[in-house]
Amino acid sequence: MDTGQIIILAVVLVAVAVGAFVAWQAMRRRELRNRFGPEYDRAVAEFDSRGEAERELRDRERRHGELELTELSRRITPGSWSAGTRCRRISSTPRPTPSVRPTSWSPT
Repeated sequence: MDTGQIIILAVVLVAVAVGAFVAWQAMRRRELRNRFGPEYDRAVAEFDSRGEAERELRDRERRHGELELTELSRRITPGSWSAGTRCRRISSTPRPTPSVRPTSWSPT
């Protein structure tokens, strides 16, 4: 091969590599849009660039994949608890007390 053919081959290989990279990015973008739906558009609007938004969405996917999901042992429905059970549970929850009294408060 002479020098001209090698240069042409190198240019063609670079063009194919660039085309493959662009197609790969478009595929990833389409997958993110399909997976996140309207959240994709909100993320793009929130971040300075589309790349940053897509990086954040991929990070969310990664973090979600790291979660250990377990199935609940039983399903609790609104009708499965009696009114008394609900009241006991609510009343046994301690209520927070304010640490600072309002300025308009006066002891009576």
